[in-house]
Amino acid sequence: MKIIILGKMTKEEILSEYSYLEKEDIELFLIYASQIVNTKS
Repeated sequence: MKIIILGKMTKEEILSEYSYLEKEDIELFLIYASQIVNTKS
């Protein structure tokens, strides 16, 4: 699996590249990532 660098791929590109993902998966990941970043400060 390739590493997705945030900001380098749009949601549509990610969904096209990884057909098993859904829009909601990406949105949930972004929420999770923002929580992780906010707890490390």
